[in-house]
Amino acid sequence: MRALYEFRRRRFKVLAGKIEDEDGIQDRSIACRRLMHQIYGAQGGALVGLRDSGQISADVMRRVEREIDLEEERLEV
Repeated sequence: MRALYEFRRRRFKVLAGKIEDEDGIQDRSIACRRLMHQIYGAQGGALVGLRDSGQISADVMRRVEREIDLEEERLEV
């Protein structure tokens, strides 16, 4: 957790212009967020497949989708 918050702290400092982006933290952050969006999309697709095959109910799918949506929203922080 400390490493995550240190990363965010440095990224916000770069965005605010308080420090230089000497190690490409902004590019890495963008690449990471793109990858995570793809992962969340794949998870959503897998959920639909599980629901369609009868392995999970629509209610379970919606609950898990909500958790995925919340995780995806946190990417922007």
